[in-house]
Amino acid sequence: MEAQPVIELLDTEAALRLPPQPETWAEFARQHVVAMLSDGIRHYVDNVDAGLSLLRVDEQLLPIVVARRDGSIDRLRPAAAVVSPRSHYVDYTREELAKRHPDAPNWLLALAFWPLNTVIRVGELGRVVHVNNWLLTTNPTTRYTETQLSGLIDCLTATHPTSAIVFRGLMTLLHADQIRLFRRAGFRLVRYRRVWIVEDCERACHESPELRRDLRLLKRHGYEVVDEPEIMAAEAERLADLYRDLYLGKHSRLNPHFNAEFIRLTLREGLLTYRIFRKDDSIDAVKAWYTRDGLMTGAFVGHDRRKPRAIGLYRQAMALQFSEAARLGFKLHLSGGAGEFKRLRGATPHEEYEAVWDRHLSPRRRLPWAMLEWAGRAVAG
Repeated sequence: MEAQPVIELLDTEAALRLPPQPETWAEFARQHVVAMLSDGIRHYVDNVDAGLSLLRVDEQLLPIVVARRDGSIDRLRPAAAVVSPRSHYVDYTREELAKRHPDAPNWLLALAFWPLNTVIRVGELGRVVHVNNWLLTTNPTTRYTETQLSGLIDCLTATHPTSAIVFRGLMTLLHADQIRLFRRAGFRLVRYRRVWIVEDCERACHESPELRRDLRLLKRHGYEVVDEPEIMAAEAERLADLYRDLYLGKHSRLNPHFNAEFIRLTLREGLLTYRIFRKDDSIDAVKAWYTRDGLMTGAFVGHDRRKPRAIGLYRQAMALQFSEAARLGFKLHLSGGAGEFKRLRGATPHEEYEAVWDRHLSPRRRLPWAMLEWAGRAVAG
């Protein structure tokens, strides 16, 4: 018989008193959450307005993010999609459709999203508790036993009785047993996005002509790849600028607005591994990732978009991560977006899901999640 798990939601005072943890990821979580509790989340991520706490599950510590109903800071800092279901499922999707169909009038897009917007507003979709949310686009995942999951549900529904409980980042390829566990427990599996995985990086480095060309760029243009934390911490403002220019300036302001303090924090705690590309005292690109359980996951990339495209800074940064994953024998998680670029370099697409517990909520509150579950099934086929 499985032992009764230790499940404890720590308040701010208890979290701040915690000593260093022996388990690596528990210690990462402690440092991460304690820093944000001490300084405020917006000291590190400018467009996240949410509650934060730590949850103990036996030897694990998990960051818990309690989203506000809206969460937008202002027009230039809409609520980050990593904490706001509305930002992800509605606003981000609408942005993508507008990019694909630039001639479509705004009123037509607004009309198309009106039914979902109405259901989301009435059903208060934004009232959620995210389990194990590190405020990254792709979060580290952890595994639960049946009794741990049952204890989690009891704990979080008791402390947050009016919020849906959400676990992100589940894929059949990597988490088939966990998906079965969530389904048996009665969770909804809601399609979140399509992501790209490379299962054999060494093979991709040898067999993909595009990736071989990218790897040659690393040698051709003479960039020094720097990995010293002290140097990178001193250049944190520049690294944040490179990230923001690409993710916010080119892509979407719904992405998390990481700043220099976030980069210094993740360097200091060791959560993210960074590499920067330097030439003639100029920092022109940055790549960040983390590794867990044989999987290397890209956190973000940034590069100076003013440099000539022929230099291929984005391609160089991605190629560096491929080569590191191949050296370590790790699978590579390339997150979402840029599907054709990633497919040509050996990645395959997989559907990523959120596991949502909403059984304790009223029918009105459950309706938007039911609609999103149905829509996700239609998209995934």
